[in-house]
Formats: sequence, C-alpha cells, structure tokens
Amino acid sequence: MGIDQASWSTANQPEFTKSFFNLAEGATLNISGITLEKPQNSPDFYIYCTTHEYDESAMRDFGYDSCIAIEQPDKFFKCISKSLKHKGVYQGSHKCKYQPRRMPHDFDSGVHPALIKENEYSYQKEVRSIWTPTKDKIQPIIIKSKNIKKYCRIIKSL
Repeated sequence: MGIDQASWSTANQPEFTKSFFNLAEGATLNISGITLEKPQNSPDFYIYCTTHEYDESAMRDFGYDSCIAIEQPDKFFKCISKSLKHKGVYQGSHKCKYQPRRMPHDFDSGVHPALIKENEYSYQKEVRSIWTPTKDKIQPIIIKSKNIKKYCRIIKSL
C-alpha cells in the first residue's frame, strides 16, 4: 500500500495498517511517502514441479535437450506419494498463477502463495504438485520408485 499522505486516528485507521501501527485512544498518526507491504508466507511443502505444455524454446532456455512426458499423471503421482508415505500427504497438482507478488493490500487473488510466480515466468506454464509434511522439519528428498517409469516417456527435442 503506497501512501502519499495520511492522517489517521483510531476512528479512521484502515484495517490493513493496524498490523503496522497500534494507535492509542486519542492519538493521531501523520505519515507520508511510505509503502506498507504485507509479507506472503507459506508453510514448507514437498513440491514436485512440472509443466502442462511442452515448449521447445523453454527447453533451450533451461539448457535441456530432452524431457519426460508424464502420460498417466494419477499413477505417476501415486508412486511419488507412496515414496513419501511417512513424510507427506498429497494435496494435489495445481497450475501456478502468474502475477506480481507486490499487490495492493486490499487485493486477494485467492491463490496460495506457494502457487504464485512472477509474470516473467509465465512461459514455463508450471504445475506444482504438493505434499503437506507430516513432520515439522523437512529436507529435500530424492524419490525412488521402481514402477514410476511405466507412466512416462522420454521426449528428445534438440
């Protein structure tokens, strides 16, 4: 929230600003030339990132010459969930929302912060599959599954 100039008392102070300024009864706050930002927080998740559309130019941008096409996503993510059975619970796969992280204080896109990416990355068309950890501390995990390769195929591009 950018504020050029404002004068607030307990009677007219905007709700959003109360997390920044706690005015005593009868007090007045005069401010100018500031920006108030509300941080976006997300708990830790296990996240597996994919894309919902093959894009050869994106492959080149990342420096890759091939990719994996997931042909049976339900079974593929079931294998990952099985590998994470004592570590996390699958919450689904969701397309990222491409929007600025700095938004007006009164705007709520209804999108969880874990699914927000800046507009400059929209060409990635990212999908994030999310598992909620069952324990407080998490660390990166290498997924091991004997059956997972049955549900995908390699695409050579360059």
